[in-house]
Amino acid sequence: MAASSSIGATIVYCPDGVCVGKEHVKRAVDLIAFITNARPPAVYYLEGTEGAAEIELIHNSSDNRQSALEFTAKPWKSYVNAIENISVEGSQATGLGITDIRLAESCTLCNACVNKCPHSALRIEGGDLIFDSRQCTGCGYCEQLCPEQAITMVQRTGSIEFEEKPVFSDEMVKCSKCNTPYASVKMVRKVAAALEINEMMPVCPTCREMGMYDALFGKAQSKA
Repeated sequence: MAASSSIGATIVYCPDGVCVGKEHVKRAVDLIAFITNARPPAVYYLEGTEGAAEIELIHNSSDNRQSALEFTAKPWKSYVNAIENISVEGSQATGLGITDIRLAESCTLCNACVNKCPHSALRIEGGDLIFDSRQCTGCGYCEQLCPEQAITMVQRTGSIEFEEKPVFSDEMVKCSKCNTPYASVKMVRKVAAALEINEMMPVCPTCREMGMYDALFGKAQSKA
């Protein structure tokens, strides 16, 4: 959760102390405080019941204490916004927990990382796997679950930069019936090898199901 008050600070709050990205945030908050030397700090990290009490104290001591304290369940987005707001040209990303990823050639665009990413930092468009560093908290889940062991997460160094970019590309196979791209060339070849056949009929799952339905029930209806 994140809360803002009239003191002009962002408070990143972890209720139970075990939030995803917690250590990244704590290191980043310390580094931001050191770089900016702001008093009070531009970003706070607090957790647990003691943290909640401190948030209430900060709020009650501000000019905005007559209004209700508002929380949003988007801590990483608030953190990213705070970094962008206080950074200047040439600001360095080292230690701020901004993640980048590397994809090996073993990637088949199987969609496992896209389906399981808890922060929607990955998506497939055409034959491209798109990575959005603005959404990625560095939790490492995609790296752990990738069946091809193709993902390596790295911490960004150099200048601060949040971006969307393609991190892997492959040619897509189109369905021979409806012309819809449905799988990468590497995935089709992998399945064909597992089935010990030279090639696969390029038919998408939807058309394959319709074909099976017609084969099973169409013939039965014609006999009736």
